[in-house]
Amino acid sequence: MTSITKLKSLSLKRLNNAEYGAFMDSFAQIIEQGTIAKLGIAETDRKAFKANLNKMIDANMQLKKDENSEALVQLDNDRDQLLTYFFMRISSEMRSPDPANEEAATQLGDFLIQYRGIQKKPNRQETQLIKGLLLDAQQGKYTAPLQTLQLTTVLTKLKKLNEDYEQLLEHRTNEGLAATFIATKPLRSEMDQQYDFLSTKLFALNVVSPLPESQKAITSLNNLIKATMVARRQRNGLVHLKPDEEEEQENDGAGS
Repeated sequence: MTSITKLKSLSLKRLNNAEYGAFMDSFAQIIEQGTIAKLGIAETDRKAFKANLNKMIDANMQLKKDENSEALVQLDNDRDQLLTYFFMRISSEMRSPDPANEEAATQLGDFLIQYRGIQKKPNRQETQLIKGLLLDAQQGKYTAPLQTLQLTTVLTKLKKLNEDYEQLLEHRTNEGLAATFIATKPLRSEMDQQYDFLSTKLFALNVVSPLPESQKAITSLNNLIKATMVARRQRNGLVHLKPDEEEEQENDGAGS
């Protein structure tokens, strides 16, 4: 039986804008080197991906000119992570074997219905939705369940991050720089879908009708993913993790 080279997974959302742009640029080069004809990729799909890649590169170039851009990116990432934890905590505790936790999570279910997923919204909209979430959380009926699930501190941190983000964004708006940063979130979301489509198509072709070009492209992409994971691990101070452990973390986070 012929062995099949599996495609490594990578949690794109964990990459900062610079890492993301570099990864996508290298992925585009892999496609170019293999040629779209040999890799079974339509020219229209290649052009659409390339157009978004150019937008991402331009956005990163403009962000580099703004000394506050990295701080904004970090603040947005931090509040996104807190929101993800907040929603996952409520959702998971709804199936808790502890009756008190299960009851508390059920009482907080309105937050999942009204606000889950707001971290994926454009940043200005997300900022306002966070304000709404925090305002709702002040209602007396939520005080006890929030304390039971130890989420009060999480919301306190979220409030501070949201305020800091809004203040810094206002400063950048006054300098005429905010629009560039805001545009990267929906752009990345669209590029995520394009990458998933193109890489899946590449893998499928290599399974059904393997060619030297497709096999080389899969190998190159796996090497790129591994190098990107190592670079991100170094940035985050996770050098103590072995590559296999890092890959497990990527896989665990990919579906969240």
